[in-house]
Amino acid sequence: MKKSVLALCGIILTLSLAGCGGSADEVIQMSGVWEDDMGNLIEFLPEESSYILETAEGRIGRGEYKPESGLMFFNRFNYTFEALEDGSVMLYRNGSPADDSEESMDGFVFSPSSENSIDEYDISMLDGTWINEDGTTVTIDSGSMEYKLNSETTVGTGTISDEHDGRGLYLFSDGYVYFIYDGGSLYFDTDEDDFSGMFTLE
Repeated sequence: MKKSVLALCGIILTLSLAGCGGSADEVIQMSGVWEDDMGNLIEFLPEESSYILETAEGRIGRGEYKPESGLMFFNRFNYTFEALEDGSVMLYRNGSPADDSEESMDGFVFSPSSENSIDEYDISMLDGTWINEDGTTVTIDSGSMEYKLNSETTVGTGTISDEHDGRGLYLFSDGYVYFIYDGGSLYFDTDEDDFSGMFTLE
């Protein structure tokens, strides 16, 4: 869900950078939209102390960003930024996860992207029953933050949540099943067969 807009992207350095590039110890305040070479987008909203992340796959989530300290919270870890010579920034994770398979943006490099924006959606837009080509249905109720699954192998209910860690809305099944919504169709970021394929609203 990327569209062209007139947006101002920039870095405001709280310390003057001497020479080329900066140090990872310096506090860098981010604003505007940034993109990496994989197509991931981050929009920094310092006035709201938050950021919005849209992955290359289309998953959208909001997380905490502290402009006064230059810290971005993603998937249980704080990240800092280092200004690079070409005007891009590199993300550094503070700490190491217990499981190396956990999602990380450590070492990712982002550049200003004035031609893109992120279309954040509200969960109420997903209310109703969604069906895929196999006939599996997922009914979403944003009021109760619950879902109902009805497939050939599974009938059950569960909860919907958002940790506000940049990864977005998810429902809990055998694990965390994240939502990918493109404005018309619904997908789920998981390997679980019950949530495979494209879902459309009945």
